[in-house]
Amino acid sequence: MPDTLTLTISADYNQVLFMDDWAGAELATDWTDDAMALMLLPTGETAVSARTLSSDDVKVEIYVIAHAPLLDLSKYDHIAEGSLALPSGKLVVASVTGYLPDATRIDITSGTYQFLYTVSGRDSDDETYSFYLWPGTRREAKIVHSVIG
Repeated sequence: MPDTLTLTISADYNQVLFMDDWAGAELATDWTDDAMALMLLPTGETAVSARTLSSDDVKVEIYVIAHAPLLDLSKYDHIAEGSLALPSGKLVVASVTGYLPDATRIDITSGTYQFLYTVSGRDSDDETYSFYLWPGTRREAKIVHSVIG
């Protein structure tokens, strides 16, 4: 797989899914106040539903990298971190209402990854969602930076 992939995903119900190919389609729907603030809803260790600001088609950038990126926080409206287990060696990126067999699948070395989910462009026509993945250990999801209230 290339180190970077840019997709356009339908963000139905203001969500984009990132999950292991073996995770199946059973996803949590309990968007608590904490999950809304985090803009992430982890589902077990193998899936995460990422909240978007729009419910239209959105640009999603996926970066598979060797180490945690050094990001300039001022360029982002929101950054959350967490982990995702990918035992199948395939990352699925999908719309919550899309047909799962047709979703984008990205070959990746199987294992546990840490991630950063970033949101930028909330006050512009260039809303962008980025998902940075690198090998790591399991960690709880938390907000790193946010100016979204």
